[in-house]
This record gives sequence, structure tokens and C-alpha cells, in this order.
Amino acid sequence: MDAGVPLSYLQTQLQSLGLEGEFCLTVASTQRQGQRALQVEVTLTNPVPQPADHHHHGTHQGFRNLPAIQQLLQRADLPDRARHWSLRVFQQLAEAEAAVHGIAVDQVHFHEVGAIDAIVDVVGTCLGFDYLGIDQIYCSALPTGQGRVKAAHGWLPVPAPAVLKLMEQRSIPIYDNGCQGELVTPTGEIGRAHV
Repeated sequence: MDAGVPLSYLQTQLQSLGLEGEFCLTVASTQRQGQRALQVEVTLTNPVPQPADHHHHGTHQGFRNLPAIQQLLQRADLPDRARHWSLRVFQQLAEAEAAVHGIAVDQVHFHEVGAIDAIVDVVGTCLGFDYLGIDQIYCSALPTGQGRVKAAHGWLPVPAPAVLKLMEQRSIPIYDNGCQGELVTPTGEIGRAHV
């Protein structure tokens, strides 16, 4: 959004997902490492309570499978590129999850990445790239993080197996920065280190 994507544009486009009333976007200026930035947060208006032992970051509302997410995106009145990119993101996530669990892609049931906040994160990012006319993205190597994280399938090592599979599939360079915590999630959300 700091690059010029209006909040009103994102809100209007995201309404076409048919999830209105289930989330809202909040934007605030923040300071990180002495740099100013805008922080965009997806807040769920009716979060589903999670079991007491479910402590993965964020709030997650059950699960959706790939066909359900594809149907949601196909029905939405999104710009073609944003829809195409969003569909590709979820297809690649399904392929990584299928490889990790040893099942067919159509049998993958997304848990954390099928939740409303993750869908809004992915689609909102694709909308922003389309709005700005971005065709290619380059980034530095990603930090792996260390430790364990509680997810729908139980305790997982950090980085999570699906994250490693996605990095392998796309030949993403990685490095160990020695920080404890989940630093990169399957949808590319940057986690928080525990140092």
C-alpha cells in the first residue's frame, strides 16, 4: 500500500470474494528497525474459537480444500491477472501439501492457509501487484528460522515441511540467521522471531 495501492481499491475488490462481514482491513503506520512503513492487518469479525492447545500464529477458521478455494476465486469479480495469480498460489500450495503428506492434490484440505485471513492475504497481495502493474518480483534469500510450531497436524519443525517443499519447488535461496521462531509461512507471511 505504501507503493500506491489505495485501501478503498483493496476493500472493493476483496468484497467480491463474498466474505463481507467476516473480516476487515486495518492500516496503521509503524516503525521497524528505525524505518516507517504501513502495516495492513486482516481482522476477523467473527473468529471461530480454537482448541486451547492450538497456538499457531493468527486465527484460523477451519479448513477448505483446493476446489472450494478455486470456486471462491472463480466466482469473485477480480481482475484477470489477480485471479490467475491467486489460483496459481493456491495450486502450488496444494501441490506442496500433497507432496509432504503423500496424497493427491485433490485430497488436500487446507487448514491455516484455507482460512479467511490467509485467503485475504494472498488475494490482496495479488490485487496489489496487478494494480501496480508488477510483472516480476525479486527478493533476497529467505531466513529459515528454528524451533517448532503448533499447526493443525500437530507440532512441526521450523521451517514447516510445506514451506521447505515450496522453497524446493521454486529453488528459493535460504539462510540460517540463528533466530528461534517461524520466520516464513506457506503463504509467505513473515513470522516473528523469538530472540
